[in-house]
Order: sequence, then structure tokens, then C-alpha cells
Amino acid sequence: YQRRVHGRSPWIPSDMSILPQVVEFVQRSMAGNDGSHDFAHCERVRQLALRIASQELPAAIAKHNSGDLGRVDLLELIQIAALVHDVGDRKYSGSDEVGPSLVCNFLTSIGYPQCATDAVLYVMQHMSFSKSLRERDENSNGSSPQDPLLQTLLSIVQDADRLDAIGAIGIARTFSYGGRNNTPFYDPANPPRSDLTREEYKKAAGPTLNHFYEKLFRLKTLMLTDTARAIAEKRHTFMENFVERFLEEWRGQD
Repeated sequence: YQRRVHGRSPWIPSDMSILPQVVEFVQRSMAGNDGSHDFAHCERVRQLALRIASQELPAAIAKHNSGDLGRVDLLELIQIAALVHDVGDRKYSGSDEVGPSLVCNFLTSIGYPQCATDAVLYVMQHMSFSKSLRERDENSNGSSPQDPLLQTLLSIVQDADRLDAIGAIGIARTFSYGGRNNTPFYDPANPPRSDLTREEYKKAAGPTLNHFYEKLFRLKTLMLTDTARAIAEKRHTFMENFVERFLEEWRGQD
């Protein structure tokens, strides 16, 4: 697929790609994080986002390629958003504002176009699970951008991040984060809760296994692209089988 944007294909990074600088920035920013939210997670999200984009982006470009984003290398933008999405994450920094501020300052310092920086920040600030809970609590569909192409970019990166939260990798990440917080694996006396509000979710301190019921098992139905939905099926089933086996062993039944 070779739809050219101002003489350059969006599938081919420019010769002056800033991706190496972004990679270095993210590696530096996330040094010391546990395996649930480290650079390797961001790199996996980047690869998944590229996989999804290869199927979902061409139609979006053909239909909506106009405005400021029409002058941007969209694959580069997707990769940047995927790489930086967890920089300064609230779970580590204690604030929702730290990450976007760090990313904005960095992208500005290396001369990344303002319209592209704004798009990266929009994706970064609207892709979290807790954000979707807030929109549900407010009976809102969220503040969808006026640019449908920007919504496609958000969907691609958001789905990639959610895919990395499920399956075998998702299981490993969940227990890694639980270990970081000295959270017990499981406590029959502390069952998972349903329909958590955003604030309840952010403050949830239950055992690690609860996270599967309170978030991870719900992600399959929250995927926004057909490509991600197809990938999620196998990963979701793997998680279900794992939790079933875990509970059997916990109870000494196998």
C-alpha cells in the first residue's frame, strides 16, 4: 500500500527519524521499573501497534487523510506514542500529570512538530483502562477528537497496550507488579469486585488474582480494532485456562 503524503509514504520512516532518540529517552525514563512497566513492555506495544496498523491504518488514511496529521509520518507517530505511553506512569510517579509533561518537554526539545506532539499526548492521556472507567462513570463516550484519523491512531496504540496486558505476557506482568507491591497471590476472603469506579480501581489493593476479574478478563471486549479482537481471542483463552488451573492447585485439587 503506497499512499503518499506530501511526496512521502507513511509506511517508510523518514531519513531523519527521531525514533532512536525516543528509544533512548524511554529507556532512561523507565530505568528501574519492574518488568510489568519497563522498556520491554513499551517495545512490545510498539511491535503490536505496527502489526495492527498494517491492517487498520491504510483504510483510515484513504478515508480521512487531511488536516495537519496529513503532513506527519503516521507510522513514526504511532511508534512514538507506543514507546512513550507509560513514561511517568501514575503508578510510579504518583501523578497523572508527570508523564505528559515529560514527554511534551522531550518532543519539543528535539523539534518534533507541534501537531504530532499534540497527537502523541492525546493518545497518551486517553488510552488507560482507568480513563475508560471514568468515561463510563460519567455516562460519556469520552472526548472523541474531531479528527477521525487521530481516533484511529488512539485505537491502534490502545489496543496494542491492552493486548500486552493479557495472555502469557499479561500473566507475567500482573504477578511482577503484584510482587513489586508485596501483594498476595490470592485470598479467598477478599474476592474480586465488579463495576469498580475509576477511583475505586485506582485504589484497589486486593490480591493479584483479583486483577484478572476486575480488569484483564474485560479487555477482550474493549478492543477497538478487528485486528486486535482476533489476536485477543487466543490470549484471553490462555488466561482463563491459567486462572482455572491456578485455583485447582490452590485448593489442592490437582
